[in-house]
Amino acid sequence: MTAFLEATTVGAQSLSEALRTWFKDRFGASLPTDAFDRADLPLHLLANVRVVDASGTELASGRDLAALRHELGQAAQMTFAAAGPSIERKGLTRWDFGHLPATLAVTRGGAQLTGYPALVDEHDSVALLLMDTESAALAATRAGIVRLIRIALKDALSRWRRTRRDSRSRRCSSGRRSPPTCSAPT
Repeated sequence: MTAFLEATTVGAQSLSEALRTWFKDRFGASLPTDAFDRADLPLHLLANVRVVDASGTELASGRDLAALRHELGQAAQMTFAAAGPSIERKGLTRWDFGHLPATLAVTRGGAQLTGYPALVDEHDSVALLLMDTESAALAATRAGIVRLIRIALKDALSRWRRTRRDSRSRRCSSGRRSPPTCSAPT
């Protein structure tokens, strides 16, 4: 174990990739990509994650981190909302808030929490909110950016649709009928 840790740069690769690389360098044999799959591990080798609140009260525990994140996601959102000064804003219709950081550290009850800023689509505007996971923030932000673009181009899209509709109308009324766009004369 010590030889592996000394030869590995933390964070350069995933743990399974680093182990396979080290094993190949050390012993000259390649391991299959699924050699370190979690499914093959006995239960006692999986980490038991315990989530506590600011007062030390256990909120949940388990060996499935994804399930814990899903279960406690709403609680994390409420914690970010109650954490004090925030970047959160609602009713945005243009990008007037500057750079959107990848993460934002919030200190609450002596504990540091990491939030992920996201632009959330609210149909007629977007909201700048803190999410509990990076993947949730990225997915929400994609939709939020599309909404901001649609808001910014609303007038141009309306003019384009009106011009297209008028052009189709003129083409149909002039007798130059195009089957997909004009109905047949009765």
